[in-house]
Amino acid sequence: MADSQRTRIQNFLQATAAAYSFPTITYDDITSNATVQDVAEDTIKPSSCKANEVGSSFERDENQGRRVLRQRNEWRFELWLKFTKEVLMEGFENSLIDPVKRMSPTADHLGVLLELDASTPVHPAQQEAKAGTEARLIFIATEMRR
Repeated sequence: MADSQRTRIQNFLQATAAAYSFPTITYDDITSNATVQDVAEDTIKPSSCKANEVGSSFERDENQGRRVLRQRNEWRFELWLKFTKEVLMEGFENSLIDPVKRMSPTADHLGVLLELDASTPVHPAQQEAKAGTEARLIFIATEMRR
């Protein structure tokens, strides 16, 4: 059975986040000043990466003459990321907006434009050894009509 458009989008978002190397943040023991650790051995991948559909909106398809049809004009997806350490999200967010991510069409599905709409990272208290960043990112997914 072929993937649905929904599962294609979910899998794409998860794979995109899982492939990214996130810089970690460390704090000086005395001054508490933060430092970005962005050399390869100090970057990490998400320990958990999950995406799911959280909503849709529809509009009238004006190309149907007298026939009244509605078509999906956008989906909303959320991507949840968890890390074992505090991470810097800015580089990942920038990679999603410049340029905006596009999924190529397939024989069964239209191409999809994925626009980052919101990002809500929650960071642990400074130097909290048992916690890492958790982030929720919201995407608007729009099928590119032929």
